[in-house]
Amino acid sequence: PILGLKALHLNLNRHDDVNSILYENDSVLWLATRNKGLIKISNFMNSKRRVQSFFQGNFCSTIIKDKEQGYWITTLNDGVYYLPNKDFQFLPNFENIADKGIKCIRNYDDKILITGCADGNIYMINHRQLTVSAFSGWGPANKNNRVLDVWPLNNNRLLAGCDDGLYFLSKNGVNYKYPMVAAIKNIHITHEKNILAGSSLGV
Repeated sequence: PILGLKALHLNLNRHDDVNSILYENDSVLWLATRNKGLIKISNFMNSKRRVQSFFQGNFCSTIIKDKEQGYWITTLNDGVYYLPNKDFQFLPNFENIADKGIKCIRNYDDKILITGCADGNIYMINHRQLTVSAFSGWGPANKNNRVLDVWPLNNNRLLAGCDDGLYFLSKNGVNYKYPMVAAIKNIHITHEKNILAGSSLGV
């Protein structure tokens, strides 16, 4: 064999942990595994090999590459992933991301993305450092109040559209809750600084 799995230090405990292999070229090999997710091995033919793991903990059954150079990964319980190219990032420290139910995502600044979740949380993702932190102005009291849309404002402020209305937030907490009795599903601020809110009762 060219490469033994033990040399990769993957701790694959079962002889059938590897479900499928995609030989992309003489430099890149992909493994779809039962409990280690998707594994990419670069430079697998020499000692300078590099091992990267994606979708850890998922049961990945197959990986194929299409004519447009995109990757399709099938899983046992988490649907199908499509990666248009290899320029993607995976957040291994975003625990239980599937359970959070990401409802919206927007740019917060040039290095931060902000997300609203079905579990009532708002998270800030640093896509340069691949770190995740909770938005400090939105606490556990909002559990199960789905955050359906977010709109970043200047001075570290934020609009959040939720099941129970529209909130104006800063990192210090809730500054104001707009007097609405509808779920706010979408937010847009016009050039005139007016707020357009798509709600369960209309616009």
